[in-house]
Amino acid sequence: MLFEAGHIGQNMMLTATRHGLSACPTAALSHSAIKRLLGLDRLTDAPIYALTLSTPELDPHSAVRSIN
Repeated sequence: MLFEAGHIGQNMMLTATRHGLSACPTAALSHSAIKRLLGLDRLTDAPIYALTLSTPELDPHSAVRSIN
């Protein structure tokens, strides 16, 4: 299951990038808050993978520039 979660996360990140979104896996999550939000009441239910999705910042001054 954990192995598949990683593959699903990778595919979601690729799809997000294709649609102009920024995606990043994160471990900064509250398991109890997520379980409550999603109604996961059983002891065996648990969040195992989390991604953040956002629109990329468009400020040209924050872009990384290469030095030639």
